[in-house]
Amino acid sequence: MRDVDPARRSLLAIARGVFRRATQGKMQRVQADLLARETRDMEYAEPYGLTSVPHDGAEVIAVAPGGNRSHLVAICVSDRRYRVQGLESGDVALYNDKGMVVTLGRETLTIEAPAGMEIVQRVGGVSATLSESGFAIQGGTVTHDGVNIGATHVHGGVQPGDANTDVPVG
Repeated sequence: MRDVDPARRSLLAIARGVFRRATQGKMQRVQADLLARETRDMEYAEPYGLTSVPHDGAEVIAVAPGGNRSHLVAICVSDRRYRVQGLESGDVALYNDKGMVVTLGRETLTIEAPAGMEIVQRVGGVSATLSESGFAIQGGTVTHDGVNIGATHVHGGVQPGDANTDVPVG
């Protein structure tokens, strides 16, 4: 690109386009339609610790270092079709197209999932699942104030008949 006028090179340094597809790898690659009849494959420089695979039709912002369009890099992919609305100043949200939202509010952390979805936490061999039907824990031990209240807990003062037992033994 040595012969390209510097003014033209600066105009070509930033492009806006339409996302078409992604290829997984150490560095995700995306394909986007940029200028008229210009479909380009490029690296997608995602922020550390955050990754996503956008839907066809999302919006791409790409940069061409030094105006060299032979090495475009996508620096942002967004999709206004699914963006969360109604956040307060300072709020942060992580969301997807299915309506699942994690919101870091000013004083609350909110995890939302629409009907039919589940919220699952996994640590080692233990998982806790919250769904429309309730809360389920698989593996591990369930305790309250240091007392086992899970499937293996025992009670003192067990009497035959319909009498009540003592609280769980801890």
